[in-house]
Amino acid sequence: MSYIVGICGGSGSGKTTLSELLLERLRAAGTTASLISFDNYYKHTPGMTPEQRAAYNFDEPAALDGHLLARDLLLLKDGQPAFVPEYDFSTQTRRPEPLRVDPADVILVEGILIYAVPEVRQALDLSLYVDAPADVRSLRRFVRDIEERGHTPQSAAALYLNTAREAHDRYVEPHKATSDLIIPNVFKEATLNLLVTGIIANAR
Repeated sequence: MSYIVGICGGSGSGKTTLSELLLERLRAAGTTASLISFDNYYKHTPGMTPEQRAAYNFDEPAALDGHLLARDLLLLKDGQPAFVPEYDFSTQTRRPEPLRVDPADVILVEGILIYAVPEVRQALDLSLYVDAPADVRSLRRFVRDIEERGHTPQSAAALYLNTAREAHDRYVEPHKATSDLIIPNVFKEATLNLLVTGIIANAR
């Protein structure tokens, strides 16, 4: 049975960095581990026009298939493989072939909105929240949207101001208080060691 660890935080908080650090250290310690990103569960919308895509709110939980993620996590907990969709942000559609994720001692699942989906939260054994100041998060997101997702500076700024900031306040920040652990976005060696030790102990 897989031990499921959720890693949440605002866009640009450092949750992906923390997820990758934990994945690397868990594997180095001899624990089998896999990482699933909720970003891959954006809904497949091939029929949208460019104008519709520009107006689509990707910061709402309804933009992602939370039911499918919850189902995949339960499959992994039950010792079965999951076939995770792969989302292409350049086309804003899913790629044809899913990614196979096999059961492991630990499954890390990261995403801005994972705690906003009740059935996903119920599938988690441990919930982490990566905390970062708003100015740090907004700057990191701005750079990422330009360098990795094809936005212009104007569209990246509009996206943050029009949807992302409000969505964070509504769907992300409230779950900080209910998470099992709040992790500052400066990942100290002692913090990482404690996290890895605790996860391994509970996964056995």
